[in-house]
Amino acid sequence: AAPTVGASVYDTDSTSTAKGLEIKAKFYSKHSRDKQTWRLPGISVSGMINDHMEWGVSSGYGTVRKGDGATRGGLRDLAAGTKWRFLDHSAEGGVSMAIEPEFVFPIGSESSGVGTGAVAFELPLRVAKRFGPVRVTGQVRMERTFGRDDDSVGTGVLAEYALSDQWSYGIEFAADAPRKHLDAFEFHSNLGFKWEPGKHFELQALAGRSLDNRRGGAVTSFRLALEYRP
Repeated sequence: AAPTVGASVYDTDSTSTAKGLEIKAKFYSKHSRDKQTWRLPGISVSGMINDHMEWGVSSGYGTVRKGDGATRGGLRDLAAGTKWRFLDHSAEGGVSMAIEPEFVFPIGSESSGVGTGAVAFELPLRVAKRFGPVRVTGQVRMERTFGRDDDSVGTGVLAEYALSDQWSYGIEFAADAPRKHLDAFEFHSNLGFKWEPGKHFELQALAGRSLDNRRGGAVTSFRLALEYRP
């Protein structure tokens, strides 16, 4: 999977933007039927541009273990982008909308299976609205890979329930597919939580599994992120 500068462990990120410097360590594990495993720890840094915009960069180190036990590792690609919340009526109970254009640069190790070997551009559009303690966010996205016929599209919806100021729980349904072969989609669900013990730290965790994968067998994923805000 390509790196992302997004702040969330969910596939559907939020429409909110950074209020200062944010540093996050992300850990990602993915298991498929043929016992291939990806463990992709990464570091992302984002910061405030203004009240409605943020910048972000992300990279890290990844390892790939195949079914025969062979393990390879290397540097991940570099992702750089911005998020712009161009509509915000959340204070009045209305909707908020944001885009997050992102470029991925192929500095990673393609031979190990960690890097992609191609420049890519991703553009998600998100719409969010609160219903009491529940925030619902919908997303559509496209990804263009330059020099290859690997373009993809995706969609997702995330519902998060705020149990308190420190705890929230979420359920997500998302799907993605090659742009020219929409029938080869993967549809999956995720369950996650966010815990904010203080103003400087936030812990996020997620477990997910494919419900219908037309590109192979079932896929199970686990994600963990620790965010620090100085």
